[in-house]
Amino acid sequence: MIFVLFHFAICYVRSVHVIVNL
Repeated sequence: MIFVLFHFAICYVRSVHVIVNL
């Protein structure tokens, strides 16, 4: 389950980077 949370965290960070780039 930890891996699932880690994967979700990565997706969230990527989405934040996209917003910052915009």
